[in-house]
Amino acid sequence: MKSKNILFFFAVLIASLFLYACSSGDSKTLIEEAHAWVEANVSEGVANDIELPKNYPLNKKVKFEWYSLDPFLMDNEGHILGRERKTYEVYFAYYISYGGEKVEYEKVFKLAPRCLEESEARFTSQIPVFIAKDIDFTTTFYDVINVTWWSSNTDVFTNEGVYIKPIEDTYITISYILSDGNNSLENSVEVKVQGKTAYDYFNEAKDWLTNDFISDRFITADLDLPSTFHGNDQITFTWSSSNENIISNTGKVTKTIYERYCKLTCVIEMGSSFSKFSYDLVVEALDISQMSESELLEEFINNIAVEEYEQLIFNSYKNNTQSYGFIHFYDAYKLNVIDAFISEGNSNRPGLDKKTEYVVVHDTANNDAPAFNHIGFLEGGGNGTSWHYTIDDTVAYHHLPDNETAFHAGDSSRHFGLVDTGLKATAKLPFVTLVDGYYYINGQNTKLRPYSDKAGTTFDSTNWTTDYINDMGVLVEVGENGNWWMGKTWYSSDYDRIGNFGGNKNGIGIESSVHDGTDYATTVRHLAILVAKLLIENDLGVDRVQGHHYFSGKHCPNQIMNANYWEEFKNLVALEKFAQEHFSDLEFTWTSLSSNVDEIGKISLNAKAGDSIEYKVSVKKNSVEIYNNSFVTTLK
Repeated sequence: MKSKNILFFFAVLIASLFLYACSSGDSKTLIEEAHAWVEANVSEGVANDIELPKNYPLNKKVKFEWYSLDPFLMDNEGHILGRERKTYEVYFAYYISYGGEKVEYEKVFKLAPRCLEESEARFTSQIPVFIAKDIDFTTTFYDVINVTWWSSNTDVFTNEGVYIKPIEDTYITISYILSDGNNSLENSVEVKVQGKTAYDYFNEAKDWLTNDFISDRFITADLDLPSTFHGNDQITFTWSSSNENIISNTGKVTKTIYERYCKLTCVIEMGSSFSKFSYDLVVEALDISQMSESELLEEFINNIAVEEYEQLIFNSYKNNTQSYGFIHFYDAYKLNVIDAFISEGNSNRPGLDKKTEYVVVHDTANNDAPAFNHIGFLEGGGNGTSWHYTIDDTVAYHHLPDNETAFHAGDSSRHFGLVDTGLKATAKLPFVTLVDGYYYINGQNTKLRPYSDKAGTTFDSTNWTTDYINDMGVLVEVGENGNWWMGKTWYSSDYDRIGNFGGNKNGIGIESSVHDGTDYATTVRHLAILVAKLLIENDLGVDRVQGHHYFSGKHCPNQIMNANYWEEFKNLVALEKFAQEHFSDLEFTWTSLSSNVDEIGKISLNAKAGDSIEYKVSVKKNSVEIYNNSFVTTLK
């Protein structure tokens, strides 16, 4: 009997030990599961009060006890009592107990300095009154609060923040959820997405005109100038030409025996809004290879004796009108050029040889100094400047040999150079634009950027647009390999413009004298004669006549630019150049038949629009008259 009792006792003991072991094992497993659940479901981010769990949801008998180790910031219940100025780590100890087992763990919360509601204000402050560009929203605040947002219309504003301009203004809803992982806040904002503006339509219209009607500035045939945009009567075009004898307002092109230059201006109107832009065009010359001398001569004189002449006003710097204008009675006038060289060794005469690529035109902007006065100025150092010629209405002074470097164009020591763009040329004179700091030629990216102003100076060139290019343009030529080659350019911070290399190091600089005592219209005629001569001597085309502005962005030659006379000045140079090349053995005699024009073609200041001026010309070769005619020109 005693042995049976002993056996029973051991059996009960073994069973108890087994049950205890099983119970202990289940407790540890549940506690570990509960800990894993806390880590997965109780976020470390805290922006608002959190409700710390008291039980394991899958087994309510598993208990949690929480104790804050930073009770001044958060209490044991998860209530926020204070905040730091930045995201702060708050330490908690918590216990998980079950079946007589109790295990201690640690939890670190990141307490944000602001609540969800305050962070919502920061998020929504990024949403503009109307959307008109891409938006890269900040969606994380204080490393704790994350924002999820979405657009109600991804056709106009995507969930990645990309703005897709609609045809008209469109309202959308931006919905969002802010969450710290424990709490969330959901809301939405209605916002307008801006549709196309008049500015957008104007740009589209300009691109359309350039792509479909004038993709090459070198004009070889009549232009088909539209009056409306894609036939849309709401957007209209009005055209005007700087010289209707070259390109009419309707696009009719008149070719002659040399290339000619014309500015064609378009005004785009839509309702009460309008935009204006211009094309600087070059009209192809006629093929003169089969033309006789008499045919060339008649064509040449017809280019001078135009039927209508538009008033031209040059002003001095004291705003004294100097001329109504002039008809260029070409007579092979020989300029009086006097040597007045700067002394060798002067700081403004470095004596450096150069290869001439440009003839650079200036005006002196010195109201009280005729050409002669600049001799002493240059000899005295010229404040570090120098140039090759000074010219006025009576004389030209030669200050430096043409093959020496001078300092007049504002582009420092930048040598002329051409860079292969790698793009196959599809136009002789394409359009150059700047987009995000890169040059585009007829819409194709060259991957070329302008150079910076000074060594070591950096500029955010991504902000440079076409408006930064100087008004006279950028050199682009078709290379022997059939690619477009582009002249080197640079950004001048002095004038906030992009100019070309080679004004100083590769240019012959000419200053035309501007002062109250000179007849500037005659000075301009003399300037054209000198420029044409230099082009011939250096085997350059009229396209290589450029103003100071072309190299640095300075508004110079001031008088010519103010009178919008740059294209006409180049036409005057082209006419002079052709005559010097083809009519050097002819004698021209012009005779005025009206009191309002003199023997050299200068129109009286008393003349007015509507007046007619009469004159005749006789041309002799070897003392034998070969041409004689009379003309009438009406003033506009």
